[in-house]
Parts: sequence; C-alpha cells; structure tokens
Amino acid sequence: MENKYGRIEKAAFLKRFMIPVTTALLGWLVLHLVSEHLGWIESRVMYKFAMNVVHVVLCSYLAFNGFFVYRAMCMRGAGLAERIAGSYITPMAYAIKEIIRVSEFFTVGESFYYCLCAYPVLGMFVGQAGLLALSEILCRVYYKKRNLYNGNAVTVLPVAVFIASMTALYFLFFYDAGAMVFFAYSELYKLIFK
Repeated sequence: MENKYGRIEKAAFLKRFMIPVTTALLGWLVLHLVSEHLGWIESRVMYKFAMNVVHVVLCSYLAFNGFFVYRAMCMRGAGLAERIAGSYITPMAYAIKEIIRVSEFFTVGESFYYCLCAYPVLGMFVGQAGLLALSEILCRVYYKKRNLYNGNAVTVLPVAVFIASMTALYFLFFYDAGAMVFFAYSELYKLIFK
C-alpha cells in the first residue's frame, strides 16, 4: 500500500508515537485514579455527582481516545500501522486492567472471555475501528486542502469500516437493548466453561 501522505515530515519515533500514546495512557490513568479515590467526599449528594461526572468523562475518554490519538499521530507523520497500534494501546490497557480485576473472581480463561467478549469491552474495540476510519478520512481531507495528500480523501475502505463498526455497535448496544448479543454471549460461555 503506497503512502499518499508523501510530503508530510516524519517526526522522530518519540514525537510521532510515544508522546501521543503516553499522553493518552496517562490521561486514562489519571481519570481512573480519580474515579477510584473519591471516597474523601463526605456529602452523599456531592459524592454521587462527582462519581457520575468522572465516570461519564472516563467513559467518553475511552470511547473517543482513538479518534484523537490517531489524528495526533497522523499530524506527526506516523505510518498507518503506527497510528492503528497507538490508538489501541489505551483501550488494551483498560481491557488488561479489567482482566486482572475479574481474575479475582474467575479463572484466567473466564477472565479473558469476560473482558474480550463482553459487549462493553468488545464494543469499545469495535467503536475504535469506526473512529479510526473517520479519523483517516478527516486527516485526508485536512491534508488534501493543503496539497499534502495525493489521493482521494474519501475511499471505500474507511467508509466500509466506519459503516461496519457503527452497525456492529448498533447490534451490540441498541438493538433489543443488546439482549440478542448478551444471549449469544451467555450461551457461548455455557459451552466453553461447563
């Protein structure tokens, strides 16, 4: 696959990959630590309000992380593989944290199944794919306007990935409130872990 971002200066690995990825990972860690340590708030109303705000921000951060990391890496000249890998590091860190958390209650195999096949975590990975496709289109549009991209801004592959991702999210979360997916998930669990 030819690189059509030919005239964008490629920054050093530290600047194009490590800084955006580390910043995103540290942002998630800070939000996670804040959400875990709000017990010092004595007022029940303020505690509930703070927890709701922090968890909405944390959920949004995890859901849209790849959208911003991908574009930050693109602007620094990262290749496609670097952009995709870098965008999935924070969601993977979250999934690993969840696997470790539930391994207190389940076996290692069940913990992996719970975290990687349960539709909230799976939904996060599927949603990231769609956001990365949208980010790619936005990067192409941005650079095409500046004559730094040699090709069509909108192509079949990113559009197809975006549509497939949003369709999968619809079935995971909204179609029948996700009951169809949860039923398949629980039946598969029964087959694997008798």
